[in-house]
Amino acid sequence: KNQNYLSELNKIKKCAKKATHIGLEVHAGHGIDYKTAKILAKVKEIKEFKEINDRHSDSKCATRISGVKIDKSQNIEKFTKFWENYVDHVVMVEMSERWDTYNNPIENVNIYAGPTGTESQSNGSFILDIEESLCPSLIALQKALEQKAEEFMPIIKTGRTHLMDATPIRLGQEFQGYAGLIERSLDRLLLIKDELSLLALGGTAVGTGVNTHSKFSMLACQYISKFAGVNVYETDNHFMAQSSLDGALTASSALRGLAVNMQKIANDLRFLGSGPRAGIGEIALPAVQPGSSIMPGKVNPVIPESVIQAASQVIACDTAMVQGAQGGYFELNTMMPFVAHNLLQAISLLTNSSQIFVTKCIEGIEATDKGPELLMSGLMLATTLAPVIGYEKATKIAKEAHASGQTVLETALDLTDLSETELLEILNPEKMVQPQA
Repeated sequence: KNQNYLSELNKIKKCAKKATHIGLEVHAGHGIDYKTAKILAKVKEIKEFKEINDRHSDSKCATRISGVKIDKSQNIEKFTKFWENYVDHVVMVEMSERWDTYNNPIENVNIYAGPTGTESQSNGSFILDIEESLCPSLIALQKALEQKAEEFMPIIKTGRTHLMDATPIRLGQEFQGYAGLIERSLDRLLLIKDELSLLALGGTAVGTGVNTHSKFSMLACQYISKFAGVNVYETDNHFMAQSSLDGALTASSALRGLAVNMQKIANDLRFLGSGPRAGIGEIALPAVQPGSSIMPGKVNPVIPESVIQAASQVIACDTAMVQGAQGGYFELNTMMPFVAHNLLQAISLLTNSSQIFVTKCIEGIEATDKGPELLMSGLMLATTLAPVIGYEKATKIAKEAHASGQTVLETALDLTDLSETELLEILNPEKMVQPQA
């Protein structure tokens, strides 16, 4: 990912150079010397000539440009090819006379875009990685969880709060909640793209834009957008953008939130799959390893565990990001390489772990019979007795059932005047997994 960061810096330099030498037709005294301006003038002359002749492509005429006679009446393709070669010839001849100066990065590539303005503009690499790698991986994860939610919706089991038995819930509803976490995380990632799309390129040293042409930032951003494939724009506050990394920190906080959500999902899945005999065992996770080297037949939830570790590192990256964002003293934050390393690492970890989570775990999860089998022994079925017989009496029934080892139904038959038919209707789990009028 460090290579991605360096690659993005190189792209920015190329776009800055293009904005300087092609997009801006300025003369000596504005960053470009006389000979470069001369080349630009010739290129412009040839370009205008071609545009004129393109508008009259059917006419038969002999034309002249810079002392060269061209008869275009016979073959338009030959004329076009000549035009392209002529441009190359002009640039090559003129530049060969001043190659040493032209090849000087200070004289050319860095005009209007010194390290102060450029290093703070690697946001494009963040946007690209989020848009092209992370978001598609999360969309696949959300879809996989939604498919499992639909598959498991008929299964009703005991819910848990504070790690203790609670009222019934559909297994599909739990997965529906997991899919929602990923969906919300995606929404936040789309919002932070706006934060990262604002560049301080052209602010030069301290944000004032000294030695910068007024159109440079606009053109450079246009070239970067075209070159990188993501839309970026000039910031409306160069002083804020160069002296802080507020946008990157906001992006990191969204990635941290995603990491926490993925950690929650991974933990739930490994607990639900714990066992297979002495644990919860309501789902069966796919086996992706032969098993324990010392305990035959023991297969561990290695994919959820790897996701948890990746998420933990992303949270650590966010902690590092806080330190990086605090590195903005006066007119410049000097921690951009540090920030870029941690942000790109976080994006990479989340991308890879979400892909593996889908293919090696989520898609292969199966429900067991254990959840439905234990459902009627749940003590919190007594919750629906409270509106009928009162909270105190319902509490007494739940505690008595726990002490005696009976079910809530059996204890309620002994302690209330309600018939078995009435109690079966009241204690029906189907009615507890959705609001009742």
